[in-house]
Amino acid sequence: MREEEVVMSKRIGIPVALALVAATTAVPARTQPAPTSAALQSYQRARQMLDRAIEAAGGSAAVLSLKDVSRKGAAIACNQGQSLRPMEKLLFVADLFTIPAEGPIAPAGAATRQFAEKIQALGLQVEKIAPAHGRMGTMDELKQVVMH
Repeated sequence: MREEEVVMSKRIGIPVALALVAATTAVPARTQPAPTSAALQSYQRARQMLDRAIEAAGGSAAVLSLKDVSRKGAAIACNQGQSLRPMEKLLFVADLFTIPAEGPIAPAGAATRQFAEKIQALGLQVEKIAPAHGRMGTMDELKQVVMH
């Protein structure tokens, strides 16, 4: 067996070497886009709704020019996390006052204090409080937590 030495000229050798390196390290093309996460899909849907709402309100310039936003409601439940059932003297509340199923009620924070003040300022006749989390409570329990 006879060994022969093969020598390529520099002019051809360098481009061939570069082509071989590029061919072996090239990223394979994807035939389908990468799947999106549930969080990204949720964001995209929310963003579409927000964009539609801005457009319905006259565009971003109109929204940015707003100085005051008011909302009036005449229903028993206004779907804002709180609702009043006046005949039963029952108030539903989400996140402003939580009564755990067991154990003591946590000390009142600023939001809980403001919630109690608003009940008093509006003159609401509340006896029972139905929190979104925890057990049913009373107005007396709210008062005790606010006082301490």
